[in-house]
Amino acid sequence: MNPLGHRLLQSVLAIISGTRRSQRIIVFGVRRSGNHALTDWLTNAVDEAESSLTQVGEVPPLSHCFKTKTGSPVHLNEVNELDLRSTFKLFWKARKWTGHCKRLIISFEDVRPSSYKNFRRLAGHEVLIRRKPLEIISSRYHNINQKANQGVGWSRQSCDDYFMDTLREFMTASPAHGSIWDYNLWLQNKEWRISFLDGVNLSHDALPPHSSVGGGSSFHGMSGRLEDELSSRLRKVEPQGLWRQFLEHIMDHHPDLFSEEELVAARAFIAS
Repeated sequence: MNPLGHRLLQSVLAIISGTRRSQRIIVFGVRRSGNHALTDWLTNAVDEAESSLTQVGEVPPLSHCFKTKTGSPVHLNEVNELDLRSTFKLFWKARKWTGHCKRLIISFEDVRPSSYKNFRRLAGHEVLIRRKPLEIISSRYHNINQKANQGVGWSRQSCDDYFMDTLREFMTASPAHGSIWDYNLWLQNKEWRISFLDGVNLSHDALPPHSSVGGGSSFHGMSGRLEDELSSRLRKVEPQGLWRQFLEHIMDHHPDLFSEEELVAARAFIAS
């Protein structure tokens, strides 16, 4: 799409949504990096109370639209799965809610930073999600094998070389108009959370439970438990034999992705 056509599309969607740029938060992250944790946390901040998002439709495109009882936050989830025509339909059908919301959160998952220009269908405060790569990879690897054991194809959470390159982009890119949301800092540091919220003109800090939309934790479902020790997390990934082989492979071929802490933990686990 040429620049003029892109600006026209942005203007049309902005008019339909009934929102201003300052109301919109555009989230980019890879799957299993905390996309729904961020969305639910922002939802609590907008409602200024512990709140929850509810899906407004069962089939596309409205199955991508979520809102709370107050209607103050509205979330359009994984819009990257929709083509341009379906995106327009989503905004048209969701306008009854977006036109009255305080914040419109739009999320994209597994979209490379180098491809953002193809998905900037609306301008807003962009948020790029980062998380320790070994946590993301272990979660995806475990989750994809759980699905396979159920007879479910789940290529959306593959850990191939293309994904490794995508993850590498997320670890180095910075949004031109927005901020970086670090999952690990968010989980551990209240001052960091307050500072982040201030950057999007919000203030209410209430950590959410695991999101049912994201399926909860790959290891503990909706129990609310979190893996706070990397070595413990690595031991929980199944199937263990293949996981050790895969972990050794990515340590050899993608060592630049990982911090020294992650490299030490992985190598100690492989050697154990």
